[in-house]
Amino acid sequence: MSAAVPADVLTLAGGLLRLSTLPAGLLLGGGAGAGLLLRHLGRDPGAVAQAGRRLARPLLLILIVALVPLAVVETLQQTGAPLDAALLTDLLPYMLGNTLFGVVWAAHAAILSVLWARLRAGHAPGLVGALALLVAWPQLGHLAPNFAILDPDTLLELGWLGVHRAGAALWPGTLAVLLAWSRAGGPAQRPWGAAFFRLALPGAGLLLGGAAGVLLDHGGVATLTGGTLFGSLVLIKIVLLLALLGLGAWHFRRYRGAAAPTRGTLAAEVAVAGAAVALGAILGVLPSPGS
Repeated sequence: MSAAVPADVLTLAGGLLRLSTLPAGLLLGGGAGAGLLLRHLGRDPGAVAQAGRRLARPLLLILIVALVPLAVVETLQQTGAPLDAALLTDLLPYMLGNTLFGVVWAAHAAILSVLWARLRAGHAPGLVGALALLVAWPQLGHLAPNFAILDPDTLLELGWLGVHRAGAALWPGTLAVLLAWSRAGGPAQRPWGAAFFRLALPGAGLLLGGAAGVLLDHGGVATLTGGTLFGSLVLIKIVLLLALLGLGAWHFRRYRGAAAPTRGTLAAEVAVAGAAVALGAILGVLPSPGS
């Protein structure tokens, strides 16, 4: 009889999957936000669409390739089963058909299929589709009780997480894409900073509101003072979010004044957001007091 996969191995595999898929999803949403903004500013629609398609193709491929590994890791975590043929023939279909993870996973896969079909037809992902993908996002290990599909507390947690990811896409995700597209030959070479805050301000509200909701779901202030690894990492993420908020507020004031911020400080804002995303990916596979 095969032995169960060690929990540490599954945690590592889940962390690596989240470290690859979460940035891909946020950049996909950022690309949709940047495209919407640039079209509103009157930039060449053809150039914007081409840049959006070029960005979306590898990101969608990353998310599509990760679908089955995500389902396998979640099934192994929930069941403690060994990695054998029965996993694919019995346990995996059962998990996908009878758990909240399976419902969210199926919705995620369906949205990915639509976005990929539209991309093949020449259409870059729009903001509605990209945000829907971020809301229907498979979580690893944090959906307890997983078999209670309509459990109100679990659905509320999913809602807070979806709001948090949507805000991250609208704010730092869009900023990262605009910076990439502002290089020579890109569709965002002309100024876009002042208009960007039409997306960044609501994005900041969603990001911070979602983060607060998730924290309350996982024990509130007690999580931060419990001396656990999870609580320590949450504290670091809060510091990063405060730094991100400070940089964003400073850039907002600069854009409203006479002197626009430099590319370097905007890149620093994206870098801080990237560190927070990486930390969030790790937190998503660690046990928490509210799980």
